[in-house]
Amino acid sequence: MYQYLFDDNTTQKVKDNTLKTQSVLDKFSDIDKKYTTGNKAETNLNLQKIDYVAPTKEEVKSKAENSLLGYKNNGIEKINSNYDLQNQQISDAVKKAKENEIEQKSQIEKTYASVKENAKNDAIKRGLARSSIIVNKLDNYDNRMLSDLTVLASETNDKIFSLNTQKNTLELEKNNALKAFDIEYAIKLQDKIDSINEDISKKEQSVTKYNNEIAEIEAKWNRDAEKENYSREQDMANFFAKYGSYTIETLKRDEKYQIAKDYFASLDKENALKELTSNSAYKENLGPVNYEKLLKELQE
Repeated sequence: MYQYLFDDNTTQKVKDNTLKTQSVLDKFSDIDKKYTTGNKAETNLNLQKIDYVAPTKEEVKSKAENSLLGYKNNGIEKINSNYDLQNQQISDAVKKAKENEIEQKSQIEKTYASVKENAKNDAIKRGLARSSIIVNKLDNYDNRMLSDLTVLASETNDKIFSLNTQKNTLELEKNNALKAFDIEYAIKLQDKIDSINEDISKKEQSVTKYNNEIAEIEAKWNRDAEKENYSREQDMANFFAKYGSYTIETLKRDEKYQIAKDYFASLDKENALKELTSNSAYKENLGPVNYEKLLKELQE
């Protein structure tokens, strides 16, 4: 068995010719329809309705949160920064109090050591180095030093306790400020959500109104087209009744003849004759008279 192969150009040419032939035959069909019901009025407006899908609750909330993200972060950062600064100041004061205690303790010990040394030297000069007087005097200095150190430690502890109390109070104030800000933020967030939902509602109403108007326009257009098509059908019926089927058939074939003539004029003589004589649809649509007329014109 032989297998015929065509190159791409030949294949494309066959496809193009087939499409052109089909186009001519479709025009013949349109003429038949026209003389059956008349030219139909266009009923398709191709108006596009709006397909609007409202955001979900989660999407609305996410959008509101994103819009307030800067406000939320700045508010929390401001509160933390303010109280962190005060907390650091208190911590610095506690550290300073401890350093002062160490410094004053050293100073007290040095002072009493100097006083005791002077008292010993004085007692030696007077020959009282081993007397009970100097011993009692030195003991008295030691007791006074211990008392001063105890007072210093007590004052320092009281001051540190007071500072730590301030720190605890400050922490409570910070937590209360954060809670108050959370409430303020929650109110703003709900206001933002309500605002977005209001915009969505307006958008939905606008889309519904627009789509309803489109539906009304299309319905009116279809009603008018149906009336016009009915009127055209009546006109065609009257035309048939007045002129008879022979006249109508002659008009149809004459119109088809002109379409076929224009089409074959675009082809070379050989292909035109080949297509006209090989496709019986042309003779059926043109009728014997017009078919022979067209064949003769192409042969000449």
